[in-house]
Amino acid sequence: MSYKITKLTVGKGRTTSNEQQSEWSKLYFEVEALIEDEHQIEMAKLSLEGILDMWLKGQSVAQPQEQKPK
Repeated sequence: MSYKITKLTVGKGRTTSNEQQSEWSKLYFEVEALIEDEHQIEMAKLSLEGILDMWLKGQSVAQPQEQKPK
């Protein structure tokens, strides 16, 4: 059997509860990547998981750019 992986979807979520108000809060993200080289699938998975972990922590993936003095 022969196949080629061309697309990878990774999802992660977090559920928290507020016991005093009996409420649950769910946060879930899912990202998709096109795979050009199927030998790089493990690296793509790790990269996507890293992005999702940052989002679940409330962090931005883009680094703030320094302003150059004028």
